[in-house]
Amino acid sequence: MKKNLLKFSFLIATLFYSLQSFSQTGSIYGIGTNVLNLGLGVGYSVSYISGANSSPVLSASFEHGVSKLGPGTLGIGGIISYQGSSYSFSDGFGDSYKETWHTTYIALRGTWHPDFLVADKYDVYGALQLGYVNYGYSSSASGPYVNTALNNSSNSLASGLALGLAVGGRYYLTKRVALFGELGYDICYLKVGASVKF
Repeated sequence: MKKNLLKFSFLIATLFYSLQSFSQTGSIYGIGTNVLNLGLGVGYSVSYISGANSSPVLSASFEHGVSKLGPGTLGIGGIISYQGSSYSFSDGFGDSYKETWHTTYIALRGTWHPDFLVADKYDVYGALQLGYVNYGYSSSASGPYVNTALNNSSNSLASGLALGLAVGGRYYLTKRVALFGELGYDICYLKVGASVKF
């Protein structure tokens, strides 16, 4: 998990560096604005077996300001999130079992940024998402634990369409780089991270 977090941090730093060359005009968020969010999520909305080790949710979302909508700006984009969990047991005599779960969420995303909540340093918005959540499962076992791993009821989650709702905000440290947080529901309840505007 530490290696994944280091890779994710390196990706954020690389994106920040590479996007410094983009020109920046206009207000903090408006028609034509592009924003990329990279974040970590906590408070899983998916529960697995008790005692499982779980990674934080890794999340990336993008939005593009497309038009005015009432007293605000409409953004359209997408989001992808991933989270993994595993549980293993060994009896100390050479027999063991292990279960692994992977949750991936891919969705279209619409955001609305009310004009009165957009200023020079901050941007508050609501988000509506519609997409697909995929639950992956695998297991391995030896000895008397084969049936335990294969019959465990925690592997029975069904993939399918999923709706996501969130309220979020960004605080800009520079004209292009911001910290963001989102509270809502998809495969986790809280996301925090960094945003790049270009």
